[in-house]
Amino acid sequence: MYKRSELVINNKNSDRPLITVLIPTYNRRSLVQEAIASVIAQTYTSWELIVVDDGSNDGTVEAIRNIGDPRIDVVTLTHTGHIGNVFNAGAKKGKGEWLAFLGSDDIWMPRNLETQLEVLKKDNKRWKIV
Repeated sequence: MYKRSELVINNKNSDRPLITVLIPTYNRRSLVQEAIASVIAQTYTSWELIVVDDGSNDGTVEAIRNIGDPRIDVVTLTHTGHIGNVFNAGAKKGKGEWLAFLGSDDIWMPRNLETQLEVLKKDNKRWKIV
């Protein structure tokens, strides 16, 4: 995860999610659905998920929108194949204090975000953006 500003682990009184999860994707409908399911299954729940679609033509966007979770948003781009542009579009849209990246062909174990936050809370001086 990458820090945007000062660390705030206890985010219970905020409408703003602590973590913005970014998933870039292109024509990976079935795989990205599994990746999204692994985010939804997280034990830590103060997150938003931004899926940035780089111009898929396989029904990816429709499948994501059909999930119906209000914490999930889809950003659609015209296909460029430039991963930096895809990540930047998602980061601009996100509201979280922290950015977490998940590949569209990857999944997280249910305690992934919780575990990362526990480590950050114990040793937050070690985690800096340079």
